[in-house]
Amino acid sequence: GQRFIPSTLDKLRQLRGLLGSRSVEVEVDGGVVVDNIADVAAAGASVFVSGTGIFGTEDYAQTMAEMRRRCAEL
Repeated sequence: GQRFIPSTLDKLRQLRGLLGSRSVEVEVDGGVVVDNIADVAAAGASVFVSGTGIFGTEDYAQTMAEMRRRCAEL
């Protein structure tokens, strides 16, 4: 149930810049929900942990499908 910390997006972009062309998975855990997952992915995350963002919804499958759809639009 942790809230997403917006300054994380800047940190993700900085990390991606430091990594350069290296193929490294970057995970974000905490506050990832349907409404921000695309921003988190665009900033550089490639692995997402979303407990309450999924299990706090009525339809888990629909929520995960929407998260995937929003990431695929990037």
